Amino acid sequence: MNIADHIASDVECMRDYFTRLLAFAKASSRTLSPNRAGGPQLLPFGIACFVRPDMACNVYNLVDFWLARLCLYHQPRGHLSPSFEDFKKDKRKRGRNDLQTYAKYLTKVARLDLSAEQPSLCHIDDLRVVRNVFMHAGGHVHLLPDRMRERIERMPGVSLEMKLVVVTAQFIWQSLDHASQYLQAIARA
Repeated sequence: MNIADHIASDVECMRDYFTRLLAFAKASSRTLSPNRAGGPQLLPFGIACFVRPDMACNVYNLVDFWLARLCLYHQPRGHLSPSFEDFKKDKRKRGRNDLQTYAKYLTKVARLDLSAEQPSLCHIDDLRVVRNVFMHAGGHVHLLPDRMRERIERMPGVSLEMKLVVVTAQFIWQSLDHASQYLQAIARA
C-alpha cells in the first residue's frame, strides 16, 4: 500500500466514524436527560455541540499527522536540503504556524506545484483557526481578539452562538473533503 492509499484509507475510516457519530448525536438529541438538580438539561444543540468540535479537531489532526509524513516522504525523493527537520527549526524560513511551515517546505524546498490546491489549503487554514479556538479557548469567542472573532464569523458553516463557536456538519464534511484533496495532491506529486 502506498502513501496515497494509506491517506485514502484513513479518510474513509474517518468518514465512516463521523457518519456514525452524527447519527448517534441526532438520535440522542431527541431525548432530554435530567440534570443533577432534577430539571431538564439545557443543551440547545443536543450532544452535537460536543461531537462536532471534536470532529473538527480530528480532521485537523489527520492533516497535521499526514503533512509531517508527506514532508519527510518528499525529502529523500528529491535529496532535499535543508531537511524538513532543519527547515522547521529555522525561524527565518518556517511559517507562522505548522500548516504554513508544511506548505512552505513542500512548495519552496520540495518544489511541488500546489497552486491548484490553494482553495483546500485556505479551508484547512480556517479549520486550523477553529480547532485552535476549541483547543485553547474552549470554543469561547469572548476570549479572542476582535480580528479573530470577525474571521470566524465569515467562515461558512461556522457560527457564534451564546459566545461559543458552533460548527455545522456541513463544515465537517467540507473540511474532510478539502483535507483529502490536499493530502492526495501532495502524495501523488
